[in-house]
Amino acid sequence: MPVLESEDGLIAACEVVFGGRRLDEPLLSFALSAAVDLAVGKPGMFTLEMEGYGEGQSLEWMEDQRFALGTEVEVKMGYQGGLKSLFWGEVMGMNLSFAAAQPPRLTVRAYDLSHRMTRGEKRRAFTNLKASDIARKIASEAGLTPRVTDSGDLREYVEQQGLSDMAFLLRLAEEINYHLFVIRKEMVFQPALRNTSASLSLGLDDDTLIDFQANLSLARQVSEVVVQGWDAAKAEGIEGRAAAGEEASTMGGEKSASKLVKGKATSLISDHPVVSQDEAYKLAHARLDKLSLDFIVASGSSLGSPGLLPGEIIKIGGASKWFSGSYCLTGTTHRYDFASGYTTSFRARRNSL
Repeated sequence: MPVLESEDGLIAACEVVFGGRRLDEPLLSFALSAAVDLAVGKPGMFTLEMEGYGEGQSLEWMEDQRFALGTEVEVKMGYQGGLKSLFWGEVMGMNLSFAAAQPPRLTVRAYDLSHRMTRGEKRRAFTNLKASDIARKIASEAGLTPRVTDSGDLREYVEQQGLSDMAFLLRLAEEINYHLFVIRKEMVFQPALRNTSASLSLGLDDDTLIDFQANLSLARQVSEVVVQGWDAAKAEGIEGRAAAGEEASTMGGEKSASKLVKGKATSLISDHPVVSQDEAYKLAHARLDKLSLDFIVASGSSLGSPGLLPGEIIKIGGASKWFSGSYCLTGTTHRYDFASGYTTSFRARRNSL
């Protein structure tokens, strides 16, 4: 297990296990970097970059059976005495590169089990189930352990119309402003906006952030969302509204994005079928929550931190009153460079000031 000591004395470490066998010497000597990319709305990915010639310029090292397609992979990163499992999946592909005056390079690529949910299309119906119940069922079918927050939206009938399981679940998630992502063997289905305290603080004022970039914009924000539909049984219209300031959470800020909009700006949804007043109300609020999370979009990097995962709330400090505060992580990339150490980059969003 390779280790590197940082300037503050932390000893970074990485462990990669293929089919129950750790990546070790002599194969380890070819490794350049290991990266785990986790994000909302898509399968997690692991890449292992390696390069070099074996004895007598042999390429036999590339043919190691640990790289065979379908091999189970687990990746742990962190610091000596505290490694954390970040990824569990299957080898799904490889890239080979031969460049002039450069040693050959092999990139081994693996995806978590949610990649199974992206293949093929299905047509089926679900009756008298909540979106969270449907997510739980589909996660189990893919071999994942569901970690699901009750959505409270009992639906008489939902049809999966020629969509992959992933596309179908993402459509359901958008309707109720939920995030869908996978951590190791767990599929998480939870509200995008939650009243949860920050699990980690990072700051430009205490050097825990290596870099930070953020964009704040009211250009696409609205002051209200209106959903219109038709109740065929009662032969009357249906309308649900979400007014300014009715976001599920302001993430510790004083004013949400919708409250900062001057004048009236309405987002009208009339092309999405709704069958009840309650459904229209929930859809309007889910869309307002989703739009408001586009208010501040940020990215950055820090010393490697295995606790930085999609769905977590982090607190950014020292970035002025405009950009300091709580952010919801939508994606993280954990990279272990076998020459220079462990870093984590992240993508995040905030909906208020």
